Amino acid sequence: MKLLSAIGFILILPILIWGDPLLRIKSLPVEVLDNETHLLIQDLVDTMRDARGAGLSAPQIGVHQRVIVYDKGRSHPTPMINPVIISTEGQASVHLEGCLSIPGVEGKVPRYDSCTVKYMDIEGKVRKDTLTGFQSIVVQHELDHLDGVLYVDHLSKLSRDILTRKFK
Repeated sequence: MKLLSAIGFILILPILIWGDPLLRIKSLPVEVLDNETHLLIQDLVDTMRDARGAGLSAPQIGVHQRVIVYDKGRSHPTPMINPVIISTEGQASVHLEGCLSIPGVEGKVPRYDSCTVKYMDIEGKVRKDTLTGFQSIVVQHELDHLDGVLYVDHLSKLSRDILTRKFK
């Protein structure tokens, strides 16, 4: 732990790595927005920033709740509780993608350029955001984690085998 102030701490948690069976468990919805949920979100933000990631999901730190955070430009972390993609626009385009749970390798993954996500914010308000570009890609990636899906699951067998060899 790193000391943040006289009243709080920054907690950097270990990120689970590809091959850990905990990454394949489908997460459960958050039923009650409480202090524990707020602490989880702060831990996700602290861990994401320390790892220099663009997003992080609760399952990546071993917590199977439907919570993600993503960073709007590294200065504005956005938590999403029980997020669901309610619509996508455009065609799926292939983008080079990496993952904090699969360090050191990247793969070309099809993602929609725009998606609308319904979620609950940290205050318990239901929101809908339409995301485009990089933010759309990051949120689609993080939502996959909530269902036990990794970006390598979207790759062809040949591409996945090549990444597996590089990763090992």
